[in-house]
Amino acid sequence: MAKYGINFPTDCSRWLIALLLLAGALQGGLHAAALLTDGDSDGAHLHHGWLIMRGELGLYDDRMTGHRTPFPYWLVGLSQILLGPSILAGRAFSLVAGWAGVLVLWFTSRRALGEPAGTLTLLLLAANAYLMSHMAVAAFHGLAFFWVALGAWFLAASERPWRREAVVLCAWGLFLTRPQFGLVVPMAGLWALIGGRDRRWPVLAALTLPGAAFLAAYWPGVLKMAAYIPGLDGWAATQGWVPVPMPGEPDWGTRIWRASALALRSYKAWIALGLLGWALWPLGYPPLHRKAKVLLWAFLALAGSQLLVVNFSWKVAVGYFPAFAGLLAVPLAARFAQLLGQPENCPAGKILPRRAVAAVVLAGALLIGPAWSPPPNLPLRVDPARLAALEAERAGRELARLIPPGTPVFLFGPATVPHLAGLRPPIQPSNHLETLVVSQARTTEEMFAERRRWHRSGLWGVRDVEFWLEDDPRPWAILWRDGLLARMDRYGWQAPAALMLSLLERHYAPAGTVQYHGIILEVYRRR
Repeated sequence: MAKYGINFPTDCSRWLIALLLLAGALQGGLHAAALLTDGDSDGAHLHHGWLIMRGELGLYDDRMTGHRTPFPYWLVGLSQILLGPSILAGRAFSLVAGWAGVLVLWFTSRRALGEPAGTLTLLLLAANAYLMSHMAVAAFHGLAFFWVALGAWFLAASERPWRREAVVLCAWGLFLTRPQFGLVVPMAGLWALIGGRDRRWPVLAALTLPGAAFLAAYWPGVLKMAAYIPGLDGWAATQGWVPVPMPGEPDWGTRIWRASALALRSYKAWIALGLLGWALWPLGYPPLHRKAKVLLWAFLALAGSQLLVVNFSWKVAVGYFPAFAGLLAVPLAARFAQLLGQPENCPAGKILPRRAVAAVVLAGALLIGPAWSPPPNLPLRVDPARLAALEAERAGRELARLIPPGTPVFLFGPATVPHLAGLRPPIQPSNHLETLVVSQARTTEEMFAERRRWHRSGLWGVRDVEFWLEDDPRPWAILWRDGLLARMDRYGWQAPAALMLSLLERHYAPAGTVQYHGIILEVYRRR
């Protein structure tokens, strides 16, 4: 079946799909093994997911920040429970979820638009190294993409009478994977109610019951999320909850410019395909298929909601777009299936040149795309003998030889390797480094009020440094000195940095170092 004019021979199509799936599996394995580790993504999800699944940590514990939802912690944490502390295990679980989404989106495109469009969708996804690399990180990207792809299936390919309710449930799955997608739930609910008036009560049930179950399961700690919702953040502050600060954010206009530049840099191959696809649009070709337009509008709605949620923060937006950017592959595939096909009412002499141009443009974008938009955390030179994940695993074993597993430690640095070593760092620093904050209090009363808010919001400051290193000292300490010094001037951390270094020098003795892909962790033992 071909909704557009081109037809792939059945055998050729099967071989091509098999090769694409094999190439995708090899690429995913390479990314899982070679991507540099990230303390915020890999480390936090590995360690906290492990603790949450063991029942030792609550998702909305005072030591945790409030902008998290449970699904990625369950997924990554389950990998650590079943296979032990391992970055490869966490990445493998995320990769499986992401590639399940790829397969669902392929089925969606094939069912809604025909086999050629489906094959081109799979080809575009597999060739986008930037996008696919995010699925190999032990975080939320792969699982979020699965929910997006599943929602696309019910939106464009399914003919079930309950497909609108299913889209709403997928929106809830997306929110429970990352709360920044919270606007998607009311958007999906409004769409379902307007288009399914005869199924109003089932839609309302799908819209309200998952939210009620989530609130009931995590009440009242879930109210901490209000600190990250515009309009409710003021009320949250009165309850003692504040968001993680975003120091160094430029003005609004600059954020828009940087977000646009980042999107162009990250997805330039697909942007080029889109622009040239429309530029090559010849007279006589039919308009873009309705179902392809539906998914294009879904992508634009998701993109717009994310830019609004993060207030056009280019730093934050880059982390969320890979979760749904794959939707764009479907209308692009549909367009090039048309351009490579047989249009109606087009002079025969113009068909072949236009097909040739479209084929060259498509082939060029696919071949150049991986090098044009490389994964951000992939080293320029990948040494098979020193793959980043294996280096982190080795560093974890080295650290475990220095510090007995299960030991409480002070940590300033990525949580990945300490987790692999089986250590117990404080929860707040292992969230991510930017949870360290500097006091703005002018009086003692303001200082105590500020400290109470920090301790309820997963933040930490000078007083916590004193507690962990002097008042109730940890027997071991781990310091990423270069990371501390690099952030000291940028974030105004001079006071906590000076105190940290002073207390380490006063009360601790150097016990060794552990290195992995450019990060040097200094290990100290209490005198």
